[in-house]
Amino acid sequence: MPKTPPSDAARTRYEELVEFAESRGALRAQMFGSPSLRFENGKHFACLSGENMIFKVTDAALREELLALPGARNFDPSGSRPMREWVQLPPEHAARYEEVAAAVLAAGPSA
Repeated sequence: MPKTPPSDAARTRYEELVEFAESRGALRAQMFGSPSLRFENGKHFACLSGENMIFKVTDAALREELLALPGARNFDPSGSRPMREWVQLPPEHAARYEEVAAAVLAAGPSA
C-alpha cells in the first residue's frame, strides 16, 4: 500500500462505495492496513489505496475492460509482482466504482 494517505475526496468516494456495497451484504474491513470491503465469508474484494480503488475482479472480460481504461492497471503493492485479478482504478473512473462493486458482489467470493 502507498505511504501517502488518501485525501478527503478519496475517503468520501470510498464511503459512498461502502454505503452502496453494505446495502448488498458487504462488510467493512481492513486489508494491509487500508480500509476495505469483504464478503461475509471474510474474502476481501475491494480496498482504498491512496487515491485509487482496488477491486478483485475474477470475471476475465470485465477485468480486461477495466484494464483498458486510462490509468487503470493491475494492483502491484510490492512494485515487482502485479496481482492478476486485482485492478487498480484511479479516481477519474469513480463513476464506475459502484458498477464494478455490483458485478463483483454478484459473482460472489472466489476461492
